Amino acid sequence: MKTIAQVEAFLAKKRKASSPTVVFVSGVFNVLHPGHLRLLRFAKEQGDLLVVGVFSDRLALEPQIKVGERLEGVEALSWGDHAFVLDEPHPDAILRLRPQLVIKGKEWTDKPNVEEEALRQVGGRLLFSSGEFTFSAVDLMREEFKQRSAFAPSPDQDYLRRRGITSTRLQEAIGRFEGLTVLVVGDTIVDEYVFCDALGMSQEDPVLVVRPFSTERYVGGAAIVALHARKLGATVRFASVVGEDEAGGWVHGELSKEGIVPDLLLDGTRPTTLKQRYMAQGKKLLRVSQLRDHALSPDLVAKYDAALDGLLAGVDLVIFSDFNYGYLCDRVLARTLEKCRAAGIVTSADSQCSSQIGDLGRYAGVDLVTPTEREARITLHDRESGLVILAHRLQQQLHARNVILTLGKDGILIHHPRTSEPMDFETDSVPALNQAPKDPLGAGDALLVGSSLTLAAGQDVWTAGYVGSLCAAYEVSCVGNHPVSRQEIVRLLDGSIQ
Repeated sequence: MKTIAQVEAFLAKKRKASSPTVVFVSGVFNVLHPGHLRLLRFAKEQGDLLVVGVFSDRLALEPQIKVGERLEGVEALSWGDHAFVLDEPHPDAILRLRPQLVIKGKEWTDKPNVEEEALRQVGGRLLFSSGEFTFSAVDLMREEFKQRSAFAPSPDQDYLRRRGITSTRLQEAIGRFEGLTVLVVGDTIVDEYVFCDALGMSQEDPVLVVRPFSTERYVGGAAIVALHARKLGATVRFASVVGEDEAGGWVHGELSKEGIVPDLLLDGTRPTTLKQRYMAQGKKLLRVSQLRDHALSPDLVAKYDAALDGLLAGVDLVIFSDFNYGYLCDRVLARTLEKCRAAGIVTSADSQCSSQIGDLGRYAGVDLVTPTEREARITLHDRESGLVILAHRLQQQLHARNVILTLGKDGILIHHPRTSEPMDFETDSVPALNQAPKDPLGAGDALLVGSSLTLAAGQDVWTAGYVGSLCAAYEVSCVGNHPVSRQEIVRLLDGSIQ
């Protein structure tokens, strides 16, 4: 258990290096309740270092829980920088710690406060606040945000039997991911969720007024595709473009710490693409996209060309994750596809269309494309054909070896040509394996990676479609875009296939 002497020494060391604002809170903390959470959260917002004193059993009046357990509860919270056992009067502790702020609840505003004289001597002040609802709600919301909903995959057993897919076969395929080297090429996106407290309607305009109180940031776009592949066991390289800004540096750091080798072009003419989703009471209110979508300049294309042979050396699979924001311009795409064909590298692609912009036709000859129904219809200018004909027309136009058409809550449709004859093909479908998704964001990315890795591991498209569907089902079981790991997918397989 930490003592005040240890905290005193820590603060002295910090003050030699900088001038942090130290905030001090103390209490019994028998049972941590929402009032404590609000107060501590508020206190943390007021300075650089939050020090929490937990009354010793001697100082606390009839403590219900021993001090060690009370201290452990406070230490488990993310806000306090140092929690210690307080076994001396408040004024003495303040003179030793010399905080700039002491936070006490509102109920002490009109009462005598023994800390005042000691604070006057050290140049500090008292601040009375019990915090606000949002300060306790934010961590509950964060937990809900990260918590995955429990679900058991309920696959179509007829499909599995029809395609000869067994648990052993899937386990072996996923086990081979570790021996694969993957290059992911595409547009980097940073996804931000901005949590807000809804204040009500504006008196001037018929709009909702909100107050942001917390932000969660995630790697997105082609970068999350790279993270999926890494967490599923592959060795991963990543080629993309970012702005000369903080967000670009953050992406580089997030990928590097996961063992991914990022080759990021720096473009001073564009910011790192940032998509912000504003949320209140668990609902998405608004999405704001900060981006530039012009093609790479000739000098940046030349840098990519110069690095391409090194990026492709020893690669088994190249995944194109195209959001049509300019990185995968014609020159970059053509050169990469040309070299992949020459080297016999497996290729897969997803070209996402947030508007009428986007053309899967640029990915002619790849081994796998995984468009949504809408993206396929945009590419083909086809609003009327049935799904099977739509998938077949897309495969024929692209000369792709396989098409997986993603259908949201209806799962996927798999199309595979048996021979080069125009009408000699097979189709099959896998239902959505998670019938109660928490957030659809990232489902397509997870499916793309899972199915692509399975193909590169030597399995057929029917097995690839199932593994991809399982990855997508797991991805949508929580809010936000989180990489899916091999261990999680293997665990879901246990008991899900007869």
